[in-house]
Amino acid sequence: MTTIAELGLPAESFALDEAFTECPGLRIDVLQGVAHNTTGLSNLVWVETDDIDAADAALKNDSTVSNVEKLGDIDGKWLYTIGWKTPVSVALAVLLEDATMLGASGDGDGWSFRVLFPKRNALSIAASVFEEYDVNLRIERIYELGTGGEHGEYDLTEEQREALEVALENGYFKVPRDTTLGSIADDLGISHQALSERLRRANEILAEVAIQPPASAEEPELKTDD
Repeated sequence: MTTIAELGLPAESFALDEAFTECPGLRIDVLQGVAHNTTGLSNLVWVETDDIDAADAALKNDSTVSNVEKLGDIDGKWLYTIGWKTPVSVALAVLLEDATMLGASGDGDGWSFRVLFPKRNALSIAASVFEEYDVNLRIERIYELGTGGEHGEYDLTEEQREALEVALENGYFKVPRDTTLGSIADDLGISHQALSERLRRANEILAEVAIQPPASAEEPELKTDD
C-alpha cells in the first residue's frame, strides 16, 4: 500500500543547524524533488527571514552546505538553490531511495518532511538505516492512500492510485527520470493522455492535502512487513 509519512529530524543530525543558530527566525521550505549533480544533491528552497543579508551569510558559512545561490525574491521570501555536502546528500539518498519527497521545511526546532513511499516497508527500511547511524528519525504520522473510508484524506480513485504507484515504482518522479510517461501508459494499457490526466489529478489531491493537512488525524502505529 502506498504510504505518506510525516517525519522529523533534529537539525544537528541533518542540516543547517549552524545557520539556524546564527540566524534565529530563519526558516527553509524545500520545494518538491531533489536534483542530482556532480557534487552531490541540491534543492530549490524558499528562505524566510527578517534579515536576508545575515541569513545569506549564515547559509554560505554552514558546514553542511557545498554551495548556495540566491535566485530571486517574491512577497518577502527568497528563492535559493542549496547544494549539500556528503553527509546530507547521503541522508537524503537513504530517505528517498524508494520514495518521493512531497515537501520539507526546517527551522531552529528541526526538520519536518512529507514523503511518499510506494510500499510501507520502504519507510521501515529507511528508519532502520537511520537507527543504525544513531540518527533520531521521528515518525510523526502515517497515512495510506485509499479510495475513501477512513483514509478519505487521500481520496484517490483506484485508477489514479494504480497510475501513481506504477509511476513511483518505475522511477518516473526521480530526477532524472528512469522511465517515460509513454512507457508507463503502455504498461497500464491506456493512452498517454489518460495517464497524464490521472497523474495530474492524483498530484492535485496530494498537493491539496500537503497545503492543508488534516487537523484531527489519528496517530497510526508504524507496522513493518514480516
